[in-house]
Parts: sequence; structure tokens; C-alpha cells
Amino acid sequence: MSEKASNRQSPQQQSPQQPHGQGQKQQQTKRQGQPQQPSRAPSNARVQMDLPHKRKQATKKQIVQLKVSTKEVALFSHLPQFEKPASVSLMAKSGESIHPAIVTVGLKYSERIITGSNARVMAMLDAFIAFIKDYKTPHSKVLALDLDNQLKPLIQFIEDCRPMSIGMRNAVKVVRGAIGRTTVMPEAEAKEHVLAVIDEYKKQKILDADKVICDKVIAEKIVNGDVILTYGSSYIVQRILTVAHEKGINFRVIIVDSNPKFEGRTLLERLNAAGIDCTYLLLTGLSYVVKDATKFLMGAHGLLSNGAVVSRAGSAVVAMMAHYNHIPVLVCCETHKFYERVQLDAICNNELEDAESLLRDGTSMAGWKENEKLRVLNLAYDLTPMEYVSAVVTEVGLVPTTSIPAILREDDFKKNLE
Repeated sequence: MSEKASNRQSPQQQSPQQPHGQGQKQQQTKRQGQPQQPSRAPSNARVQMDLPHKRKQATKKQIVQLKVSTKEVALFSHLPQFEKPASVSLMAKSGESIHPAIVTVGLKYSERIITGSNARVMAMLDAFIAFIKDYKTPHSKVLALDLDNQLKPLIQFIEDCRPMSIGMRNAVKVVRGAIGRTTVMPEAEAKEHVLAVIDEYKKQKILDADKVICDKVIAEKIVNGDVILTYGSSYIVQRILTVAHEKGINFRVIIVDSNPKFEGRTLLERLNAAGIDCTYLLLTGLSYVVKDATKFLMGAHGLLSNGAVVSRAGSAVVAMMAHYNHIPVLVCCETHKFYERVQLDAICNNELEDAESLLRDGTSMAGWKENEKLRVLNLAYDLTPMEYVSAVVTEVGLVPTTSIPAILREDDFKKNLE
């Protein structure tokens, strides 16, 4: 036997001498002697509603009483599917008190009076400001702990009215982080600190960011003779086009739209009022006009760490068609809508809109709920893979989708320094 072979030992020879099975018994004894720590999913993980115990936990947390849909789509059974009430029931559970500002904004979310990622974030932060101003620390309690506990049911109420957007979740993290840093502050100073953080977040991450993105796109990407393709209605895209027209740049716009929301009609009215030459068509006619476009400008619901773009349903089709025809795809998105999550499709995580809205215009499906074999699916968002995006325009510059993880790491580093 060679020297190398003699030096090899079996796993039993290398481990300490123990009777067979004694190690397993000792580990089991340790486990029995110590309390088991329940495994918890990350706070940003979407509840798997297709698991009965998870659905029960999610229902138990609800502040608004929602009825589970009787026409669930099996492929999306892991997502919350509830019946849309005529008006949201505000019957809160015993012991819960919801601030009027939160109730108001929750109703507007539910009825889709407030839409758009930035508008939803701003409305939520304004409601938080009203709540914090009215808050008073109870006797023998610490503001940092009690205010955070008081905020949790308000966040859950908003989530019940409509699932939070990526920007809203990031804003909630900032607010709760600011509250956590007020442990040693007196009440007046602590409230002033939290309100200042919220105001600074609104100004820096949304208002100023939109202005920087607008100026950068106009200065570097829009020239005379351009034909700008866009889809639906995005506030940042509308602002870019309006300001560019005011600065005397000669271009025209192709607005692609789709049901059930027809958001592009709103953009068409506003651009026409500004005197911009526009062409309006539905998604089904995109292939006939896409070759005329020179650039595709799109907004975003959020950008994920793998470079994928989450936006209104239909955006991915337009982006892929533009990429196929060698048209640059520019995504205009503020960094407050960047998210650490990785997602490869729009199935594992999405929002299901009201199924009735798909059947309202010109259809004869009034009794579709009585048909046991019919299911209606109305997805709110789709996902555009990173390879179809030419560049992302943010307040930190014009960056490729591969730079999103670096921006997220830098943002986390700045937060840790605070």
C-alpha cells in the first residue's frame, strides 16, 4: 500500500471516538433542552396564499375584512385573490384604531383614485405625517417603540386596501428606520426628527429626482426629428415630453395603449393640450408603427436587483418589440423604486386587479361568475428582462441595468452611516 493511500482515513476514523448514534442523541438532547426558534420569512416576502396555514395567518393579520374570491385562478393561487367590495369595509378588528388620514388614503388606493407609484408614495407619506403630528406618547412608554407599534396596523390597513408598491415598501423602511433612531430623544425632538426625514425623503428621492431625470433625458437623448414611443401613462414620461416641447425641441409621440384602464388616453389629452403632435393606437397595432419610432421611453413600477423592470402590464411586449427593431429602450425610474428582490417572471409575484374591469366595456358577460368553468385574470404588472433595456435613467445618472445592485449597495452603505 502506498504512503498516500495509508494516510487516507474513513470519515469514521477521522471523527472523535463515539459509540454509533451517540452524536445524534446528544444533538437531539440539545435541541430538546433549547427553545426552538421559528423560521421566519423575510419581511418583504409575499405570503404564499396557496398554503392553508399561510392563508390563515394572512387573514388573521388583516385589518379590513376582505372576502376571498370564489373565482380564483389556479396558476396564481399563491397570490391574494379577494372580492372587490363596492366600498371598502372599514370595520376594524377589536382594539385597532385607524387614523382618519390613513383611512382616507386607503379608500383612495382601493378605489384607484390615487394611482401611479410616486403618487401613492407621496400620499402615504403625507398620511404618516398627519398621524405622527397627532401622536402622543402614552405614560411610561418609549416613543421609538410605541410609535412603531402604532404604525404597524396602519401599514397593514393600507396593504389590505391595495398591496403596496415597491416604492411604498422602501418608504416604510425609511420611516420605521427614522423612528428607531429616536430612542434617546425627547418626544418633541423625536417627532421633529421623523417628520424631517420624511420631508427630506419626499424632496430628495421623488421631487428632485424627477427633475434631474427630466433634465438628463432632454439634454442627452431627445433631439429634433425624434419619434418617441411610449406606453400607457407615466408621470415622469409626461413631464419629460412636456418640458422638451417647451424648450423648442421638434418631435412627435406615438402613444400605445391597452385595456382595461386605457391610461394612454389621459396622456394623449395632456400632450394634446400642450400642443405636441401625437399618434394614438392600441397595443394590437404596435407592429405597424414601431419602425417609425426612434426611442422608447417608459416609466417603471420598480427595478429589481437582477436588472428586470416591473411595469404596467403590456410594457414588456412594447419593450421587446422595440428591441427587436433596434430601437433604444430607456427606462426612467427613481432609485427609491429599486428593490433587492430577484424575479424572473411576472407569475411568482404580481398584483391581481379587479376581474370585472376587463368585462365592462362592450361585453355581454354580465353573468360570468355563475359559469363554473370560466376564470378571469387581470394582472397589474409584467416583467421586462434586462436584456431588452438599453439604459436606465436615474437621478444618479444614465446607468445600465447591471449597475442596479451597485446602487442598492451604495444606498445601504449610506443608511448604515446615518
